[in-house]
Amino acid sequence: MNDRQFLRRDIAVSVRFDDRTRFGSPIAQRADESTRQIFRHVIERIRAQGPSALAHEAADLAREALDGDDFGEIVARRDGRGWTLKDEILYPDPDLAQPMAIVFTPAGARPSFLAQISVADWPQIRGLVADLRSCGVLATELGSCPAARACLNGLVRGGLAAPRRAHPKPIRPPASPSTTHCAPLTFVGHNTVVVRAGDDAIMLDPYLFPVSPENPDRYQPLDMFDVGPISIAAITHSHPDHFDPGSLLQLGRDTTIVVPPVGRESLLAVDMERRLHQLGFESVRTLSWGESITVGALELHALPFYGEQPTDGRYMHCEEVANSGNTYVVRTPDFAAAFLADSGRDHRGDSRLVAEQWQHEHGAVDLVFSGYRGWSTYPGQLLMSSVARGALLVPREQWRSRQRIMNDADDAIDVAERFGARWLVPYGDGGAPWHWRIGLGPALEGSEAEDPDFDPLPQRVAAVAGERVRGPNGIAGSAVEVAVVRPGHGIVPGEQLDVVEVGGRHWPFAPLG
Repeated sequence: MNDRQFLRRDIAVSVRFDDRTRFGSPIAQRADESTRQIFRHVIERIRAQGPSALAHEAADLAREALDGDDFGEIVARRDGRGWTLKDEILYPDPDLAQPMAIVFTPAGARPSFLAQISVADWPQIRGLVADLRSCGVLATELGSCPAARACLNGLVRGGLAAPRRAHPKPIRPPASPSTTHCAPLTFVGHNTVVVRAGDDAIMLDPYLFPVSPENPDRYQPLDMFDVGPISIAAITHSHPDHFDPGSLLQLGRDTTIVVPPVGRESLLAVDMERRLHQLGFESVRTLSWGESITVGALELHALPFYGEQPTDGRYMHCEEVANSGNTYVVRTPDFAAAFLADSGRDHRGDSRLVAEQWQHEHGAVDLVFSGYRGWSTYPGQLLMSSVARGALLVPREQWRSRQRIMNDADDAIDVAERFGARWLVPYGDGGAPWHWRIGLGPALEGSEAEDPDFDPLPQRVAAVAGERVRGPNGIAGSAVEVAVVRPGHGIVPGEQLDVVEVGGRHWPFAPLG
């Protein structure tokens, strides 16, 4: 291995945690699996009866489960008004769920290389993966770290890392110098956006996918080579499609990771600062609501994150635990953009009022990126999601009530109007084949019917904006222009909002009405 080794672009990176907590840690999936076991009869009824079971049959079965022995095992106290979860359930010990392995998986295949990593060796592994994705690695540069050497040797033997000239022909279009890195905003997909000014860039919620032969030839995910160096990665909250350790490990060594503060890791929130230090990250910073950080010409401001809690009202333990998060405004010399992710409203506040306060204190922003799916669900539907554990905190009386725990299309437009924005970009629900292939967001090539309550098409936001009536003369349409942008496209704000293809990526499907 006398040449620099690079990780192939069709290789996904992930981290496995050894979860030895009693019920489950929020950093892994066992808490959701344990919750589904408690509510297994509810799940069976929903699957057997379909949506009609959600409000009535499932609610009755949920009340039985909440009074049952399985639930009683995790409850410290019950009374007529509710219950108190045991501390070890509500606050799982982070030391009992440690990172244990790094996994490298070719696109569309089973994991082909897994390396067990000790706690002390994660800093070296963090640096190794970062370099494999950017500048390459020479075996002689690994010093005296046996774990890093063993990991690199395994990747090379398995053909997952090789000199760049020896890589298989890339399953992607060649990068175009005229478009790569030129757009001040790049929509990578889902909630991942890059904002660039000069030599600096901020990436929101990195969630990266490998290239794959399953994707159309001219339409592949953007990777770190495409987006260029990242100065700051800003995380909104700790759900796995926003806080993804495998994606973060691929960022450059010098990247600062900004996370919301979490006072104590709980069933609803990962202590991201602590977890990143476990994984060997050295530059980690918490940013509380109202605080900001500057890099070059970029300013990152942390705003409140409301919504995406177990219910849209009060829930059990709601004064103690929450899905802790930040929303953000990024300001450059030329524009300002707000990023709302999965926020909405809950018993603590409302994202519309957050927008209103920002404009009052700091002036308007130009663009708003907002989720729009609403996630209008009955609590039983939580059990089939990646946040099933939230069902443990839903009061008995709310199981018959549908909850809207994120902004829907109307809310997103309201938020953009109150920010004083010119443009609204609906995001946060997949957007590309590599997303909907794993069940993330609607299939936008027209193969499936739209689910307007759970996975609405992004075009629906533009339709809702067009139906609004404003002004004394009844002028149709919101003052905010909705821009539907595809993953892999760049955004250039100006007199108009221009959308450009990045690296030759061309949307391969017909527009949807």
